[in-house]
Amino acid sequence: MLGDLRTRLRLFPVVAVSAVLVYLVVWPAARPNVLNDPVSFIYNQNIPLSWLLLAVVALVSTVLTVVICGRRLPDLPVLVFAAGVCVLSIRSGEAVRAHWAYGGGSSYLSFAAETLLLIILFYGVHLLGKIILAHLAPAEHARHHQHRQFSLATALQALGLALVVGFVAALLVATTAKTAIAGVKVYTVYASERSQIIFAAFAAGFLSTLAAHQSFRPSRSLFCWIALPVLGFFGYLGLACFGSPAGEALPNNPLGNFLPVDFLGPGVLGGMLGLLLSHKLFRNRAEEED
Repeated sequence: MLGDLRTRLRLFPVVAVSAVLVYLVVWPAARPNVLNDPVSFIYNQNIPLSWLLLAVVALVSTVLTVVICGRRLPDLPVLVFAAGVCVLSIRSGEAVRAHWAYGGGSSYLSFAAETLLLIILFYGVHLLGKIILAHLAPAEHARHHQHRQFSLATALQALGLALVVGFVAALLVATTAKTAIAGVKVYTVYASERSQIIFAAFAAGFLSTLAAHQSFRPSRSLFCWIALPVLGFFGYLGLACFGSPAGEALPNNPLGNFLPVDFLGPGVLGGMLGLLLSHKLFRNRAEEED
């Protein structure tokens, strides 16, 4: 799924470097002011510095990924950077604390702005990876772009399906909790813990990207894996305008439990793994036909 064995062996150290850089460089600047508060690049005391350091880590991880193992798989820089951002998601407290502290409308709008900026940063990683690949390995870059022409209709169909699948998957996983009653497991809808939110973002990204890419196979995979962050952006806007009061428990306010770093960290990481699996499935089918 990740190419040949040599590519896999090179990938794991690069992922580890990305995670370590985020933890050692970005986390000290972006860490919440109060213990157990959520990680946010809007609500902290070092907003410009935290964004600058995150951009620097994005640049370093992108260059390392393309130089070391990204020539065969041009989407790997996004995967590696998303794995690093997962560190912030794991270290974060619950999102509801921001809604309680700043009010639902204000916090949701701030999260929407943060999500949009993170989307732009991830798109920059995606674009920079392709630019570096074009200079270091022009033959490989040309091979990835010579087979299929871009179709806006196909790309939008893929994005639409990914949004629907991501929305359903995120809400189902985030709001389903196991409760033991008299030794019987009963599935109930209840407020989620951080671990469940992180897994929900990962699962939603994986399933939405896999479904969209398998169904439409757009020439630009960006329209598949970017769907979950886009869903988060519009979800925050919807909650700011029409949502339930700040801090209200699930199921009335499920998207309010996700943070921007959840959509762009575990969410994009799951999406990239779903994309790689989809490519593997297409290759297997082609080999069987031959």
